[in-house]
Amino acid sequence: MLERKQLPLGIAWALFTVLLWASWQIATRFGVTRSMSVFDLVAVRFAVAAIVMLPIVLRHGFAVQRLGIRTVLALAVTAGAPYVLVAAGGLSLAPAGQGGALIPGVLPLWVTLIGVLFLRERPSRLRFFGLLLIFCGAASIVGIEGIGQSSSQLFGQVLLLSSSCLWAIYTLLNRRTGLTSLHATAIVSTLSAAFYLPVYVLFLHPTLDEAPLPAVLFQGLYQGVFISLGALIGWNRALALLGSTGVAPFASLVPVLTLFAAIPILGEVPTTVEWIGTALISFGVPFASGALDHVRGRLGFR
Repeated sequence: MLERKQLPLGIAWALFTVLLWASWQIATRFGVTRSMSVFDLVAVRFAVAAIVMLPIVLRHGFAVQRLGIRTVLALAVTAGAPYVLVAAGGLSLAPAGQGGALIPGVLPLWVTLIGVLFLRERPSRLRFFGLLLIFCGAASIVGIEGIGQSSSQLFGQVLLLSSSCLWAIYTLLNRRTGLTSLHATAIVSTLSAAFYLPVYVLFLHPTLDEAPLPAVLFQGLYQGVFISLGALIGWNRALALLGSTGVAPFASLVPVLTLFAAIPILGEVPTTVEWIGTALISFGVPFASGALDHVRGRLGFR
């Protein structure tokens, strides 16, 4: 049983992290559509994140001897600059609400599919039910909602789903490495800056000098500190206080919170299909994450 002080504190940390995750879709969509290019935003994020995380890498290294260069580079690709390029590219073409549904919301579906195909894992009935809800929700947003929409928005949805798949691969890879989440994030951030920033400066036509300074400073602080470090610390504290099954249902709030926040901040009013698709995904996440399997086991059901 959780101590009385642990429960409210754990909930507070979980809500703090979920709010950061939901607001990331909003801030990124706002940035890449109103103040800077996708390439600029990624450069700002990892320039700041690398500075913040550099002391951790200097102390613990890149773990190349322990993991091998391929694994280290795979972590950097699936959670670093390539991942953010794909996700931000999707958010430049599709609404933020769809980003909240198709990136974190569809993540359990990708994780399970990869686990079934490559790790021979078998989901329980409850997980399968949750995955079915997520699939139906995503299919309604991309399929039904896609009828009559522009090809650019459809491409944006494909990018959002692709970024969710990349993050799923990173999730499974990171579990097997044994790295702490802070060390893994530091490796990803510094390697992303080392490889991406030279390419950005030489070949991607930087336009940061044309962006408003307050927007650049905000994105640098928000993306490079609050998301890269703050969300990580928040989720780890929630995990420590509530356990993995205790925090899993909070992830289902991200799609809904993003959808609601996009209305006043971005002026993006969801369609009926988007509401239904997001609701299906949010209901599916607690089942697909395994949280309800744990509850069922505690109650003695098999």
